[in-house]
Amino acid sequence: MKTYPTAIYLAGPIDGISIEEGCSWREELAKSVPSGVLLVSPAHAYLGTVNTANAKQMDYLNRNLIQNCQGFLANLLGPGRGFGTVREIEFAVLSNRFVAVAGHDSLHESMMTYDFPIVDTLMEGVESIIDRVATKRNEPPMGLPAFLFPQQRDEDGDDRED
Repeated sequence: MKTYPTAIYLAGPIDGISIEEGCSWREELAKSVPSGVLLVSPAHAYLGTVNTANAKQMDYLNRNLIQNCQGFLANLLGPGRGFGTVREIEFAVLSNRFVAVAGHDSLHESMMTYDFPIVDTLMEGVESIIDRVATKRNEPPMGLPAFLFPQQRDEDGDDRED
């Protein structure tokens, strides 16, 4: 049986913070996720290119990335303004993605109408998404190429039939 990655879009503020602040939490999280999880970082794609002249193109790209991931994790724990992040959360919910938001207790009241978990840490968010996606791991993600993980190949490197 083929197993496909769980792709998780990483949303978080990029306004009012440095490039390092916008990217470092994503890089740290990438060191901790289990095998078979693909993290999609839009912030890394925009290094040095965030400006109002290309906002429409960036919005279009982000929406496509969100639609092609099974999970969506928003980081509202740190500094920065999250105007775009809130719009991305709304789009992910409307696109039926599995959403988790890492944030402080005050979010429980302001976002309580949504049907997604608000967690205390980023890893809790990843675990929540993995749990919700687990039942669909044998279906290829929309728009993402299917591949086999190394443990699904035989000794000759050929795809194994289960």
